[in-house]
Amino acid sequence: MKKIIFVFSFLVCLMSNVQAQKATNLTFMNNKTDSLDLSLQENMTEIPMQVFQYKQLKYLNLSLNDLNSLPKEIGQLKNLVYLDLSLNNFAILPKEIAKLKKLKILDLRKTRISDVEILKVTKMLPKCEIKI
Repeated sequence: MKKIIFVFSFLVCLMSNVQAQKATNLTFMNNKTDSLDLSLQENMTEIPMQVFQYKQLKYLNLSLNDLNSLPKEIGQLKNLVYLDLSLNNFAILPKEIAKLKKLKILDLRKTRISDVEILKVTKMLPKCEIKI
């Protein structure tokens, strides 16, 4: 098992070139990073659950992957202001996305999310700009 541990990091943004695509376990400890870019991860079909333990996260980019679903744990990231889910295979979003009250931009371009589902999300997050 490959593992990446980020300890006492003061990075502004953790970029995908850190080889996260080859890691099966991400650990964040005393991390001040507020941005996580997991876009274009080779063969990433699910989001590492450790991401949802990182409560201070404001910007999360999950674009250009092979993700089919967003876990309900997304609702734990209450400080998110930007969430990029574009270019994935999402068809629905969990109702817990409504807990992201600070979310300003939700990028759903090039997903399989229907107009009906987008309307639901728009009602749950009325102050959020949804990119389709």
